[in-house]
Parts: sequence; C-alpha cells; structure tokens
Amino acid sequence: MSKRHIKRIVLLLAIALILFFVVSHVVSLAVDVYTKQWLGMMTQDEFGILIVEMSHYLGSHPDDTPAEIKKGVLEGYAKRTGKKVPLDAWGRRITVKIIREDSSVVNSSIIIEMRSAGVDGVTGTPDDVVQQRGVMRRITTTTSSPAD
Repeated sequence: MSKRHIKRIVLLLAIALILFFVVSHVVSLAVDVYTKQWLGMMTQDEFGILIVEMSHYLGSHPDDTPAEIKKGVLEGYAKRTGKKVPLDAWGRRITVKIIREDSSVVNSSIIIEMRSAGVDGVTGTPDDVVQQRGVMRRITTTTSSPAD
C-alpha cells in the first residue's frame, strides 16, 4: 500500500470516528429528553390517584377541614396503592397541599396542589412537576324552620 492509500484510510477512519461520537451524543440527548418526559408522566399518574382519592373522600366527608381532607386523601392513597406516601418518578415524596376557597359560600371549591421537585430534587425550580385540581364541594348546613 502506498502512503496515499494509508492517508485516505486514516482520514476515513477519523471521519467515521467523529460521526460515531456525534451520533452517539445526539442519541444520548434524545434518550435523556424521552426519559425525563416518561418520568414526568409517571409522576402525573400518581397525581391522578391523589385526585381520585380526594373526590372519594369529599363524597363522604364534605365538611372536613383542609387538614382532615389531606389526611383522608393520603390514607386512601396508601390503602389503594400499598405505599405509605406518594412518591414521584425519582423516588422523592410528592407534597400535597389542600386549599379551601371561601368557606362561607355554600358551594365552595377545594383545591388539591400536588408538587414533585422534579429532576433536580429542589422545590421551586423550573423542572418541578406541579398540578392543581379543584373539586366543588357542597357544605352541608342546617336550617331551622320558622316557628308556627
């Protein structure tokens, strides 16, 4: 083989090596994006279970306080899933907050806020996975009939 052929072979091998690294990097980025989206969807699934539990709980406990609702939702979640606490796709605890709108209104809304700290594990950063869902609840009231 001549030096010219050897140079061409070395050049082609160098180009092939560069292409290999570029393609492997692009594939790695694509897998990383897909994985993050998939993990986010797994966390959303846990949110869905919590929302169902809140609806069930409020069906039989419409007058409870936010603290009682949160406790009931988490207990229902534990019974349904066999897990002590809701975890996100990264294995970290999902925080649950119950917010009650104006309780003086007969039909008031209860909002459940579920938050995962996301990939970085730090709450309050752009990668957090957060969902709020409102459920209308009817406050039961007793009325007295006027005396005859």
